[in-house]
Amino acid sequence: MTNEQVLIPPVIWAQRNNVVYVTICVEDTKNPVIKIEPEQIVFHSVAGYEQQAVYDITIPLYAPVDPENSKTTVAGRYIELVLQKPSTDTKYWPQLTKEKKKY
Repeated sequence: MTNEQVLIPPVIWAQRNNVVYVTICVEDTKNPVIKIEPEQIVFHSVAGYEQQAVYDITIPLYAPVDPENSKTTVAGRYIELVLQKPSTDTKYWPQLTKEKKKY
């Protein structure tokens, strides 16, 4: 049974000149909905072992990515996204999101 409260999962990120790595930290996720769009990431899932919770987050990205060449990996304790930047000469992003604020 799930709680009625919707939680925001912890998110960590790193980057290289051609890709952005985003890790969404949720354990034992059930049927995650992950949409990688050029301008944002949308995530929704029910997760947890003993006490399940609903997780939901939309992350507006600092710069566009290439959804067709991006990859998603669902593991037991996290979901990893490898977002392909449009070109290899793209500058490093100063932050993950368009606005400098925590989500």
